[in-house]
Amino acid sequence: SLSLCVCLIAHTTSTPRLHPCLSFKGTALLNLLTPLKDMERKSSKNLLAKLDGAPSFDEVVDWIARHPRPKPLQLETLKPQMNKFILANEDPSSSPNFEESEQQDDMNGLVSCFQLLPYLSDDDVSVLALKMLRIVARKEVNRRAVDGEVVRAVLSILIKKGLDGKVGSTDPGVRPQARAIVCEAASCMLNICYEKENVMLFVQHGGTEVLCPLLASADEELVASVAGALQSVCYQAKGREALREAGVISFASPLLDAPSFKVRSRSVGVVHNMSSDPLAVPLIREADSLPSLVRLLKDPSPAVCGSAAVSALLPPPSRNTPSPLFLSPFRAFFHL
Repeated sequence: SLSLCVCLIAHTTSTPRLHPCLSFKGTALLNLLTPLKDMERKSSKNLLAKLDGAPSFDEVVDWIARHPRPKPLQLETLKPQMNKFILANEDPSSSPNFEESEQQDDMNGLVSCFQLLPYLSDDDVSVLALKMLRIVARKEVNRRAVDGEVVRAVLSILIKKGLDGKVGSTDPGVRPQARAIVCEAASCMLNICYEKENVMLFVQHGGTEVLCPLLASADEELVASVAGALQSVCYQAKGREALREAGVISFASPLLDAPSFKVRSRSVGVVHNMSSDPLAVPLIREADSLPSLVRLLKDPSPAVCGSAAVSALLPPPSRNTPSPLFLSPFRAFFHL
């Protein structure tokens, strides 16, 4: 009912725009919230990681810098070290890298690594490198150190190895690891684009034209990864403008009824954020999104329901004034 929708709007507008993953940001807050037994368990896990020889991010990057033209046998030495770093840091609550939230990792060395990847025949290394970037991009100090070279390099890997060089493709290429490369590259951009400046870099280097068509893929996991990245991008005004011009509404609207909760929740997040752009409101209506948004008012997820409520109640735009904005955009969830 209309009263229910209004209540939902009142509830969502009074809620601070915090991200659940921010509870992991910094060790001081984590120590206050984590029971002693959990802290002891986490310390034990970190110790085991070190005893098992899990390298730091900088150690992996340094190895790559010392082997600018690695041979196949050398890559077979590198991959286990990359895997050890990933396994030791995959869980943010026990990640040695994430615990050192104020320590910047070697992002310059990362650029050299990523510039090399498109020319390696071993695509496993590309997947592992993207996973490592996704992990270190959880840290604000690293995201702020990202520059155009990093964004360009990630997009280059995505296009060359994930899409067989075909910008505008709706599906990954034929390489065995193409799907994994697209998913990991999108997850990297989701985390990186938590910073406004990085959204600008993503737009400048043509990221919207690369990712938007992938929303039409039949691969649910891939679509969820891409939608998450785009939700992060359209949290910023410049991102919304670029995505509107790239036709994101026509790609995202059919996904509002997707059977996958992950796809559905991230797609409604995209539409919700885009509804903060007055010029996108008519496009949302023309895409026949409103019936789907109304159906999502019954979704058991408060986040999905809240996003749908605000977007569904947007009044028809008048001829002379843009639609009022009911709610600030929602951030996408970190891809942890």
